[in-house]
Amino acid sequence: RGTAATVLVHYARAGVWKEAEVVMQDLKDIGVDPHVNEYNQLLMAYIQGKQWDKFIDLYEQMKVLPTPLGNLNTHKLMLRACRNVGGGYKQIFNIVKQLEDQGIPLDRQVYSIMVSAAWDYGEYEVAKKTLQKAIAEGQFEDSEHSVDLHYLGRGAAEARLVLWLMSRKMIDQSRDEYSILTGWGKHSSTYGHSVVKKQVQHLIAELELPFAHFDGMNPGKFVCTGAQLRRWYNRSGHKLERWIGR
Repeated sequence: RGTAATVLVHYARAGVWKEAEVVMQDLKDIGVDPHVNEYNQLLMAYIQGKQWDKFIDLYEQMKVLPTPLGNLNTHKLMLRACRNVGGGYKQIFNIVKQLEDQGIPLDRQVYSIMVSAAWDYGEYEVAKKTLQKAIAEGQFEDSEHSVDLHYLGRGAAEARLVLWLMSRKMIDQSRDEYSILTGWGKHSSTYGHSVVKKQVQHLIAELELPFAHFDGMNPGKFVCTGAQLRRWYNRSGHKLERWIGR
């Protein structure tokens, strides 16, 4: 069984859903009832292979098995599927509400999906309140001098960076370093390619932020001095207003 589970993980990441289906059927044929994690790998294979109808069918089947299957990862996959097929942010928030009603605790990845959905639909206040709730629950660390965007979706990363910039009430002009950490794609499906890093670079250019790529050991880090950041607020801080009150 261990070999089958390992193969399923490989097939899921590659999106080769037909092969993943064969492994699942082989388990059933020899009298082995697949675990929820093995079902989740098949769901992941459907997402990676863009087989949305198959995903929904399996997700619904898991609910009506003699012993219904599903855990937080199952529901996170459903949230990802909704995002991929253009599900509105309200649909995603409704699914999360069902999780909360069941007493299932939310984690950073769920909050990331929620914030990204609201942000991408232009619901900036909803995204802001959701992000503030996540920070209050300790899902994201808030620092005065650095913002860490690791393990966030593109929309959530942009939201977190913009809201971090908005909340800098006092800038220490004598400080040598303010920093943005994006990651560089070590854990991406395409090694070395970070969607978040690319989005941050776009935002830095669009807002004319003073952050520059860190010339050191961390290729996913952008830095500026306190004096540079203070000058930016004085000259261009008004550019953040496009995200206020909407």
